[in-house]
Amino acid sequence: MKRGGAGERDDYLWDRSGPVDLELERIERKLRPLAWKDSAGEPDWRRVTARRLARGRRRRTALLLAASVALFAIGVASWLAIRPLGASWSVESLSPGATIDGRPIAAHAELRRGQTLATGNGARVRLGIGWLGTVEVDPGAELAMVRASAKEHRLRLERGTLQARIAAPPRWFAVDTPAAAAIDMGCSYTLTVEAGGEGRLAVDTGWVALVGQGRESYLPHGSHARIVAGHGPGTPIWDDAPLALDESVATLDGAWRAELLDAALAAARPRDALTLWHLLARAPAADRARIAERLAAAAPPPAADTVARAVAGDRAALDAWWESLGLGGAEWWRNWRQPLPES
Repeated sequence: MKRGGAGERDDYLWDRSGPVDLELERIERKLRPLAWKDSAGEPDWRRVTARRLARGRRRRTALLLAASVALFAIGVASWLAIRPLGASWSVESLSPGATIDGRPIAAHAELRRGQTLATGNGARVRLGIGWLGTVEVDPGAELAMVRASAKEHRLRLERGTLQARIAAPPRWFAVDTPAAAAIDMGCSYTLTVEAGGEGRLAVDTGWVALVGQGRESYLPHGSHARIVAGHGPGTPIWDDAPLALDESVATLDGAWRAELLDAALAAARPRDALTLWHLLARAPAADRARIAERLAAAAPPPAADTVARAVAGDRAALDAWWESLGLGGAEWWRNWRQPLPES
């Protein structure tokens, strides 16, 4: 049923069911070229409205998804920041024969501060350090938990081999040895300690700082360094370094001799600037000029006065030269070094 009078005229405006309104028809003719047309050439306002609503729904869905991802990331970060690691590490026996304080362990156990874990012949275990990572211990090893606090987990390896896989902020995990301490920078590495305190650190991923006895070495992935009883950290060297360089550096780490330094300098490649820089940082004053000359040939210094200042023992000059090697900024690892725990 149609409305009469003015209401009937209004029906034309809404659904065209009333008499034609001449003024409205004139306006429609002028606006018709601007109307959206479907494949038949006629406007379809229902389709236009549906598309607009669909776009709005997609927009809202994308925004909600982005907000959900952001909230999830914030939640995970907060959970990791406040999640307590506990005062013990889980111990999983991979092969039988391990003991804690002399008592045989079952398939699963816990290692607490002050306790000593030993793996006999053929025994292997895996330590779980909460969300920080894992440490696998090979047969014939002896180690003890030194500390397990909110932001520092530390053990002491007296002998044997372990593989650490750590995904944590720098310095949250460390391993002491009789001659040096391995400070984790978020990485995976293999550490071996032999009888008498000699040892070796090899880095698979990330970085490790090796410190002690007044020395410091910074090892990127793909490098290794010896640990020398009575001297501390050895000089970092790439795993693919020439044998002559490796052998010369091995002896220099324990006994500095001019002829061995000559052999090392002659064998060094441009890539071995990592080793040359560490030699320069710890060499006697009388030998620094020769090392600096070879390092400058391998990796040009960043400024004209860098060589002279480095030879004089200027720490800032050494840092600037390090940064030019492309191995990572000196400021980054020096900030984490202050103060580095000693063995």
